[in-house]
Formats: sequence, C-alpha cells, structure tokens
Amino acid sequence: MKILQHKIPDTWQWVEISQIGNIETGTTPSKKDKSNYGVDFPFYKPTELEAGINVRESRERLSKKGIKKARLLPKNSILVTCIGATIGKTGIIRNEGASNQQINSIIPVGSIKPNFVYYQVICPLFQNQIIKRSSSTTLPILNKSRFSKLLFALPSQNEQNRIVEKIEELFSDLGKATEDLKKIQEQLKIYRQAVLKAAFEGKLTEKWRRKNELKLPEEILKIRHNNIKEIYKIPVSWKWLFLNDIGFVVSGGTPSTKEPKYFNGEIPWITPKDLSGYNKKYISKGSRNISKKGLKKSSAKLLPKGSIVFSSRAPIGYTAITENELCTNQGFKNLVLNDGINSEYVYYYLRNNKSLAERYASGTTFKEISGSKFAILPMPLCNLKEQEQVVNEIESRLSVCDKIEKTVEYSLNKIKYLRQSILKKAFEGKLVPQDPNDEPTEKLLERIKQEKRKFEFNNKKRKTR
Repeated sequence: MKILQHKIPDTWQWVEISQIGNIETGTTPSKKDKSNYGVDFPFYKPTELEAGINVRESRERLSKKGIKKARLLPKNSILVTCIGATIGKTGIIRNEGASNQQINSIIPVGSIKPNFVYYQVICPLFQNQIIKRSSSTTLPILNKSRFSKLLFALPSQNEQNRIVEKIEELFSDLGKATEDLKKIQEQLKIYRQAVLKAAFEGKLTEKWRRKNELKLPEEILKIRHNNIKEIYKIPVSWKWLFLNDIGFVVSGGTPSTKEPKYFNGEIPWITPKDLSGYNKKYISKGSRNISKKGLKKSSAKLLPKGSIVFSSRAPIGYTAITENELCTNQGFKNLVLNDGINSEYVYYYLRNNKSLAERYASGTTFKEISGSKFAILPMPLCNLKEQEQVVNEIESRLSVCDKIEKTVEYSLNKIKYLRQSILKKAFEGKLVPQDPNDEPTEKLLERIKQEKRKFEFNNKKRKTR
C-alpha cells in the first residue's frame, strides 16, 4: 500500500476509504419520466453540499418510484463531489435520499463516526489526495474505483470521538468569531450608505457652511425646472437640478467585431464587465482597446478626462471617473461635466443612487436606463467649494471604513487558515493526546470488516427483494 506523505501516530493505521464504509456513485433517474420526481426523497447535487456538516435540503426531490431507480443513501452518509470545478466539496446528509452522478458517497459502518469521516475528507491532507488522484483533464474526474482507494488515517474509536469533540469545540469558537466579523461587515455597509446619504442632504458640511456662506453661480441659479422631483430636503443654499444641467450625456458604442482592424488600437474601451467588482474611483482602461478607425466607425465617443461613466444595463449602476481619454460600449450612459462641477462629488452621488436610476429604467428582458432618462436624473448641487468639502468629509469617513474592512478581511482569512490548520493537526494525530488504554486499532479494523460484511449482505438481500 502506498503511504501518504504525512506521518501518523504508530497506534493509527492507513486503510483504503472503501475499508471503512460502502462507496456508492450517484445516478440520475430519467427526466423524461416525470413520475420519477416528486416530494418523497431529497435528490442531492454538489450545490447542496455547501451546507457542509448539516445537509438537509435539496432543490429537487424524487418520488417513491424515482428512488428505486436511484441509489438510496442512509442519513449520515458523507457525499463528496468527484467531478468538475468543485471537486472535493463535501457534506453529510442528515436525511436519507439519493445523489446525482457527480457525487461519490461514503456510507460508514457502525464503528466509524460519520463526523470523523467528514472532517478527515475536508482536511487539506485528504483533499490533496482527491486532486492528485483525479484525471488531469480540463474537467477533473475521480471515478468510484480511484475514489475507493484513497487512503484514510484510522485511529481507535475513542480517539475518533476525542478528535471530533475537540474539532467541534474549536470550530464553534471560530464560528462565533466569523459571525461577529460578518456582522461588522454588514454594519460597515450600512454606515457607508448612511455617510453618503448624510453627505447629499448637506449634513456633513453643516458646520463648514456656517463659516463659509457661498452661493451657487448665477448661471445655475437662473435654471428653473417646474417638474423636478425633490427627493429629500436639502440646505437652502443648494439646488435640485437634472444631470443635463451639469454636463451633457454621451452614449457608448461598439465597432463591428467582424473587422479585426477596429480593435487592438491605442484607445481604451470599457464595458460594464470591466467595472464588475471594481472599487476604485478612477478608471484608465478596460480589457480591450479599439483603433481610431474603430472609434470613427462606431457610435462610441471619446470621453475627456474627468467624465463620469455609468453602466446603464446588465447591471445598472457601475460608476467611475475617467482618469484619461477613453470610450465605452453601449452599456454605458456617460456624463461629460461642465466647468465648476467636481467629478468626485457626482461620482459619489451616482454611486449612492443606483436605486434611483433603476426606477427610471425600463425594459422586459433586462432593465436599461435610456440617455434621455439618465439626463433627467435629479441631483442636489452646492457651490464648487462645498462640493470639494463634501468629498473630503465623505472620504475621511470612508477611509476609516476601508481600514476596518481590511482588518476584518484579514481576520476572516486567518480564521479560514486556522480551520485548515486544526484539521491538519487532527489527522496528523497532534490535536488530542493518545490514550494507551484505547482499544488497539487492529481490533477496531477487524470489527469494521465484520460490520461491513454484514452491511453488504443485508444490502444485497434488500436489492433482490
């Protein structure tokens, strides 16, 4: 037998996973026969294994007829995804049911604790085996035969119990810490929203305004809109305007993809995908460039530095400021700002008012805000000096949030590492002390063999009925 690279105590034994339980590969009853599906039995798939140690629900269920065409798994079976990107994902089912063919299941015999098997399978040492033994193709697969031969570190039954108890005690503490940190993340989100809301209600610059009584420019004061919707109350020195009062709207465009010469040029060209997960204020380039000819032959327009890009569909609301000249595809409505308008002020306002833009959007397949609707989004405006002060007030508060966020993320990553470290120690035999009074592992293994033979005999008997 090939021994794993890590050392285990002398009182433990290496066994193949098939020696401690029955291995079953799932199957999917015919979808053409709708009577195979119903409400009687859960039908587990890899997505359900996200619940880990406590898998109880499934999106799809089988009927009594359907379960006869699948493989019925007893509760406390350990299910392991053995194909695809999520290979190694593991869960314990707490209700009997069946699984699809992407899953191999371990049905542990009586002397083996299901939780002990689960924790060992999710341990990085065992997960490495899964990766190494799977076929090295674009879609990794670990078939039943190879899965059955994975090596399992077996201690005495009493030590199994001590290991599980210690893991669950430590994981409980880490779970509580994770919960607290996630609450902080939620509170930070709420606080960020509260900061932006207060900023555009004029509350953050209240004291500053008393010392600096500045009016809006005359050309802004002259603007009159009888139909503008004032969303909330603003200071008397501020004014509600439409976006097209502070700049002009420019839509994007895409050159014909059939013409290679329209692409790979020197002009940065961005799509909403380039802003997905993008948390910076400024953007200078996307994943592709277009050529001058491509720009000329499309409806895209070159935006000057300091313009606002705003994704207008799929999804609505990604926002950034152009750091240099660039252009966008048709998934944006862009705002080239007039003089006397602070781009960061507009950026923070639009970032905080995604829901307002969505209310102005229309469409059936997906919602989109048109250029004409985007142009009449209402926004509160103050004097340029106060715009700058609003931005300062926002950023001084959000920078504190960013520091706390980084600390929280660091702590969450550390907890993930600690979980893996605990599991590694557990299955190297270093988490709990060995007890010389424990039953020898050889005796346990002999009892497991007998239990497994009995299980297989009963299983065969049940199938022939």
